[in-house]
This record gives sequence, structure tokens and C-alpha cells, in this order.
Amino acid sequence: MSGTRFYFNLALFGATSSIADMRMLAEQAEHAISNAIANAQVVESEYEDEDTDEQGNAYHYTQKVYSCGSCTGYDATEAKMEYEHLIAQLTRRSAYLTIFGIFEYHMSKCRDIMIRDTGYDKKLPRGVVEGAEELLKHALGCNSAPDLTHLSVLRNIFAHNDGKYHEYEEVKNRIGKKTDSEKRQLRGFEQAIKEFSGVSRNQLKSITIDESFLPEAIYALETFAKTLSDAITHQGNHKLQTTSP
Repeated sequence: MSGTRFYFNLALFGATSSIADMRMLAEQAEHAISNAIANAQVVESEYEDEDTDEQGNAYHYTQKVYSCGSCTGYDATEAKMEYEHLIAQLTRRSAYLTIFGIFEYHMSKCRDIMIRDTGYDKKLPRGVVEGAEELLKHALGCNSAPDLTHLSVLRNIFAHNDGKYHEYEEVKNRIGKKTDSEKRQLRGFEQAIKEFSGVSRNQLKSITIDESFLPEAIYALETFAKTLSDAITHQGNHKLQTTSP
């Protein structure tokens, strides 16, 4: 008498199990930020400078300058605030790029599984995540997974543009035609602003993320990974049941 068989794939297990590592990275990032800010010290320095008075006579004076970590300025408070902002943004960006890299690593394996199991032979988008999204929808017929365009767009802005989105107003208000890349970036950024309370864009055109962003982003990645795993497993179990003797 043969026992019941169930579909299992190690790559799917890896994709869902990796969420724990992502959460650990997010927690470590916030801990590192807290430590850096708590231990930040402002150092005062001075240098000799020269100026002229109303009569055109030159005179020398001592100018004070301040440094806090890698940030400098003529005001101690401003130097410290700049450092706190910089260390928080760069640490969160670095953690997010690592988290998204882990996700892409597993999605690449899952994409190969979907192609193999479904025989899908149409051309896929270049991006690993975009390809996984297309396969999930069109090869497996699953439309319940969250759209990850915003997370892919933020990843690219952080990785390639120093966190800046210079073209936002110009592209958004342009009457003429937008390229596919411009439309995707615009849609992804506005989706991120809408869905994540911790995402904003400041007067320097930099996208900033607060402490709520990483947990919210990880939740979206987790939901997608679990939906994908369930869809592939469901199809795999169906095949086993219909082909078993």
C-alpha cells in the first residue's frame, strides 16, 4: 500500500525561512543607529582666517568649526543633526539593499522552479523579482500576491542614485510622453509613499526612510514569498495526485 505523497521543494523552504534573517538585519540596523547616535561626539576646532573692515583694512580672527563623525559645520547642533540623519539613512539603506538582495537570491531559484514546473516559455523581464511576479501571475494564475514595484524602485534609487529622485516633479507634471522606465519609477515611488508611512522625499530630493520602513517592507516580501510558495506547492501537489498510480 503506497502512502500519500506531498510536494516539497528546498528552494521554497529557503525563501520563506530567509524572512527571519531579514528581520534580524532590520533589528541590527536600528540597534546600530541608536548606538551611533548615543555615542556621537561633537569636536570643536578652530582656524585662523582673514577679513577686511569697512575701511578696507585686513584683520585676522579665529573661526570655530565643529565635526561630528563625518559631518562638519560652523554650528555644533547642525553638525550633530546632520550626522544623526546621515548615519540613520545610510544604515537603513544598507540593510534594505542586503534584505532585498537575499530576497532576489531566493526568487531567482523560485523563478527557475516555476519555469521548469509550468513549461512557461515567454520572454521574462530582466529583473529577477519582476520575472517571478510575471510567472506567478501568468504561469500559475495567482493574482493575490502583493505588487512589489515600489520595493524594486526604491532598491534601485538607493543603489544607483544615492537615494535621490531628482526627476520626480518633472516627470509627474510632464504633458508629453513618458518612457516605460520613467512611468515605472514614478508609479513605484508614489506607491511607496502611499503604502509605507515611513517613506518621504525631502527638499534635497532625497528619499528618506524612518524606523517603520524595514519591518513594513519585510512584511510585503514575506507575503509575496508565502503566496508564491503556496501557489507552487498547490500545483505540485495537484500534479502528484493526478499522476500517482
